[in-house]
Amino acid sequence: MEREGVVLVYSHGAGQNVRVDRLPAAGETRRAISWKLDRDGCKGTNIAVALGRLHIKNTLVTKVGDDVWADLCTGWLREAGTDISCVVRDKNLETATGVVFVDQEGQNSIVLGEGDMSVPHDLIDRALDERKDSRIFITGFEIDEEDALYALRKAKDYGMTTMLNPSPVGRCLDFGAADIVFVNEVEACQILELAGVKKGDSNWEEVTELLRRSCHGPDIVLTLGEKGYVLNEKGEISGEKGIDVKVVDTSGAGDAFLAAAAYRLHQGSNLREACKWGNMYAAISAGYSGTIPGYLPLEEVEERMEKLVSGKEHFYG
Repeated sequence: MEREGVVLVYSHGAGQNVRVDRLPAAGETRRAISWKLDRDGCKGTNIAVALGRLHIKNTLVTKVGDDVWADLCTGWLREAGTDISCVVRDKNLETATGVVFVDQEGQNSIVLGEGDMSVPHDLIDRALDERKDSRIFITGFEIDEEDALYALRKAKDYGMTTMLNPSPVGRCLDFGAADIVFVNEVEACQILELAGVKKGDSNWEEVTELLRRSCHGPDIVLTLGEKGYVLNEKGEISGEKGIDVKVVDTSGAGDAFLAAAAYRLHQGSNLREACKWGNMYAAISAGYSGTIPGYLPLEEVEERMEKLVSGKEHFYG
């Protein structure tokens, strides 16, 4: 039987989107241009919603509170078609939230809230055992690092293609159970520092090789925002430049890239082609305020991409 579907053991929650003319300096008070509570998700939430809108069967495995934030973010999953049977609600917890500050250039800074971000291993075991024929597995360090790595190893044992976003960067560098690691430039430098490796004058292509060696050999996708991305696939380097768009909000663009790459891999593309598609999908998402509004349905995305490739549309320009 052909494998199908995606399983995520990941974070779930909603964020507060605060737009400002510029990010405040230390000790400075500034007025917000807008403050929205209904358009930003945690990384797991974002990726699951994007996959659902791209018509990929997916299940999110996580634990949340029993509160208004859980109502909001789980509603997004339900609307996107994500399987929420493994989203456990616990009245003793508070659902994860955070604040996303976005300036007039669309650049963002994120502060995550405190709280219990663990996922019980018995929940992970049950969910993966029941879905062991899934094609792709996704996790990251917005949940407890040890829980993410536990789930990653179990998914690897089942033969799934395993994808990891080690953000925020934790303590462990043994990503050998991950087939593909997705990081941005800030996280890349933090990982190298943790590994005791000097970046020095290395260019981004060389950095991906340093990362691959430091993290026990996974393929590395290094996203560089408007500069595009670099892919190091078993030592072979490729990549694409960024796509010229009018940026509204970059928050969640990395999640869009990962979700879109997973979609294309699930459809049978190789990693190089999957990353090209992810680069375009991430660019489209940056044209919207908030993460959730930027994850367009497949039919609309394909139409936009066709115009982009043919030169008939210059996104938002």
